[in-house]
Amino acid sequence: WDFNPSGLLRLQIADASYMGIRTLWMDGEKRQRLEGSLNDFLIGLVKAAEAMKRHRAALVEAEKRRHEETLRRIERDRLRALDEGRAKELHRQAEAFETVTRIRAYLAKAQETGFAYLPQDTVQMTTLGEWLEWATGYVNRIDPFRKENQQTE
Repeated sequence: WDFNPSGLLRLQIADASYMGIRTLWMDGEKRQRLEGSLNDFLIGLVKAAEAMKRHRAALVEAEKRRHEETLRRIERDRLRALDEGRAKELHRQAEAFETVTRIRAYLAKAQETGFAYLPQDTVQMTTLGEWLEWATGYVNRIDPFRKENQQTE
């Protein structure tokens, strides 16, 4: 590039053309001299400064909205995870209750009939009484409605 002086002066506000305001004042060939546009240039500087302030404020506000949305999303995710955990615990307790109910019914039937199958290789008990005592203790330990099984918070 070769720059040759043209004899024309120009004043330009850099990095402000996106704001929709005038950013360039220059000498005309014959009609207009830059000296006559200095007031307009100073007014343009003030307008550019105000536009830049508005633009920065808009950027800050947009960042604030993004941050608030992020916080809302995090809270939604936390509540969703809490709800999923609660549901999982409810299902676990319901399954435990169902198991306890089935076992209690089985134990009642074994006591009523006076018989239960007691394979020695796994149970290692010889009497129905021993088996019922152990089984009752076991079912009491897994019963979600037994007070001693409930966790304190």
